[in-house]
Amino acid sequence: MNQKILLHISFFWFGLLTFNFFYAEIFIFIFEDVMYGMRSQNIGYRGASGLAPEPGFAGLLSVGIFAISAFKKEYHLDKNYFLWIFIFTILSVMLTRSGTGSLYLLIFCLFYFFRLRYTPYLFACFGIFIFAYFNLDLGRGSNSVVSLLLDPFSAVTQDTSIGTRVLNTVVGLFSVIEQPLGFGFDDYAGVAADIVVKYSLSDDINGSIGTSSNFGRYSVYMGMLWWLFLFLFFAIPVLVCGRKIIAFSGLAFIFLSTSVSVSFPVTWALIALTHLEAHKVLCRKLIIK
Repeated sequence: MNQKILLHISFFWFGLLTFNFFYAEIFIFIFEDVMYGMRSQNIGYRGASGLAPEPGFAGLLSVGIFAISAFKKEYHLDKNYFLWIFIFTILSVMLTRSGTGSLYLLIFCLFYFFRLRYTPYLFACFGIFIFAYFNLDLGRGSNSVVSLLLDPFSAVTQDTSIGTRVLNTVVGLFSVIEQPLGFGFDDYAGVAADIVVKYSLSDDINGSIGTSSNFGRYSVYMGMLWWLFLFLFFAIPVLVCGRKIIAFSGLAFIFLSTSVSVSFPVTWALIALTHLEAHKVLCRKLIIK
C-alpha cells in the first residue's frame, strides 16, 4: 500500500463524512442497509460517523490512516500526497466532532511532528487545527479536548464519558493488586463493582462500569499478563529502532489500551509495521556483525 492508495482512502472517507454531516437524512436513506446501529440519525452535537458505528470510531479511523501515511513517509521514504492526507485527516476529525479522535490526533501530532524538521505548510495546518479547536464551537470534540487540557480534574469529575474511561482504567490498576494474574474471563462487571465499592472510586470519579477501557477490562481478566502483552508490543520496536518510532508504537498501544476494539484493523496494521521495521533493523545489525 503506497501513499496514493492512502490518499484515495482518506479522500473517500472525508467525502463520506462530509455527505453524512451536511445531508444526514439522504445519507441514511442510501446507506441504511449497511450502517451499523444507525447512530448518524442525529448529527447535532456528536458529529458524523460515515459508515462507522459511531463518530468516535470514525475519528480514530481517520487518525489511523494518517499514522500509516506518516509511517510510510518516515520508513519507506514515500512522501507523495502526505500533506493532503494530513489535511483530509484534520477535516475528517472535525466533521466527526469526536473527543476521542481529536485527542488522539493531537497526541500523535505532538509525538510525531515536534521531533522533526518539517515544512512551514505543516506548521500552518497544525496551527489552524489548534486555532479551530480553541476558538470555534465544534461540539463535543472541542469541548472534551479543551476541558482535558485546561482542567483535567474537572473533566474527570464532571464529564461522564471521560469519567467512565478513567474509572474503568483505575479499576484495572486495583484489580492487579487484588489478583495479580487476573480473575479470568468471567464477570468483569461484578469484579469491577466490588473494586469500585471497596476503594470508593465513585466518590471522586463521575463514571460508570463498562467496557470503555480495554486496559481495565483485560487487566481484570488477565492481570499482569495483559500488562506484559502491552509492554512487549510497545517496547520491542522502541528498543530496536529508537525513539523515532515511539509515535507509531505509542498510538497502537493507546488503541489497545482504551475503548477501541482489540480487533480494530488499524491497531494491528501499526503493530505489524513497527515490528516489521524492528525485524529489518535487527537483520541489518546481524549482517553487519
